[in-house]
Amino acid sequence: MDERDPLIKPGRPRLQVYYALVLLLRDAVNLGWSRGAEEYRKRTVQWISRDTFKRRYYEAKAEKSPLERIIDEIRQWELKT
Repeated sequence: MDERDPLIKPGRPRLQVYYALVLLLRDAVNLGWSRGAEEYRKRTVQWISRDTFKRRYYEAKAEKSPLERIIDEIRQWELKT
């Protein structure tokens, strides 16, 4: 039986992306997926595909800011009392 380390994930390493820039290009500048990825490449000189740009945007949107987490905790606490 082949025992593998569960912490080591096979495949390519995950590309580090600036979430703030992805959010800025998509929400504030209102660019689409392809043009957003193209503008990201121009600003960072780092290759990123349209699909990676899209996935990272959805990941950034899914993450909550620390303030949003505190507000959610307060709401949960108010519901319990």
